[in-house]
Amino acid sequence: MISSHDTPSNVFFPPYLLQDVFEHLDPLDLVTCKRVCTLWYSIIWGRRRLRQKLFLPRAAAEANATSHLVNSPDEVYDLHPVFRLIHFDASLDPALATFGRQKCTLLKESAVKEHYATYPATTRVEMDVVHFHPHLVVENETGVTVWDVMEALAK
Repeated sequence: MISSHDTPSNVFFPPYLLQDVFEHLDPLDLVTCKRVCTLWYSIIWGRRRLRQKLFLPRAAAEANATSHLVNSPDEVYDLHPVFRLIHFDASLDPALATFGRQKCTLLKESAVKEHYATYPATTRVEMDVVHFHPHLVVENETGVTVWDVMEALAK
């Protein structure tokens, strides 16, 4: 007879089931889940939708809270995946920037422009952009967004 004390502590959930669960979590819970184990980390970073969810801005009710923002010059952060898809010429108005592989969308008309530019979200982003700026610094006390970076590139 097996008692509740004899049950194994490791419970296996198929990755597809975990993906479905993660899809319904808010970004803060997703960050916590990413730190649980290497399997969960690889599932979250392996799914584009989950990875992008980490860059979503705070809900309107929490918009004034900035405790989730990082402001350390030593912090290493990941850029939003949309930056790999942006078509932009620094001589152009950022309002003309598009993104996408086949069907291009105007960035200014997309909700992605309001996403945080980095994970973890930060109030200051420093980056080297070879073709545009030798060293770009973007600051926003409520968190640097994708649009903030695009406007800084156009200056």
